Amino acid sequence: MIALRPWDDALALHVFSDLDVNDALEAQLMLGDEARPLPLWAAWRAAGPGSLIAVRGERAFAVMALTPFAVGAATVAMLARDHRRWRAELRQLVRHWRREWPAYAAARGVTRAECRSWSGHPTAGRLLAAIGFHLEARLPGFAGGGVDFDQYAWIRED
Repeated sequence: MIALRPWDDALALHVFSDLDVNDALEAQLMLGDEARPLPLWAAWRAAGPGSLIAVRGERAFAVMALTPFAVGAATVAMLARDHRRWRAELRQLVRHWRREWPAYAAARGVTRAECRSWSGHPTAGRLLAAIGFHLEARLPGFAGGGVDFDQYAWIRED
């Protein structure tokens, strides 16, 4: 069984030190040298109370953040450990967010959430779609890396 915990420095660093190869590549494409474990940890820690750690027992397997950027709007992000090794836990996490995301967002005043993902990531788009995000746009050359990113959005339905 998985659980979501508030930010924990040690657990987050465990995740950032052992990222899924495609999550690590996506972070590298977006952030360059800042995609190393300690700079990632520092950046996500600064995101504040919107950061959560997904755990199974005492082992962390994913870090998630919700960062407001305008009234009613937020950016969401997730980085995880090996998607094959943690497949069952990631499926549980998707089921949790598919069920809980609308209430979680509403409790934080979020009516629109956005997420950007490297277009070549083999699992990110499916994960986002399973939670309820839809592909909104292809972003050619996003982050200056010469590769495409996709923007996904979740918009509250009234």
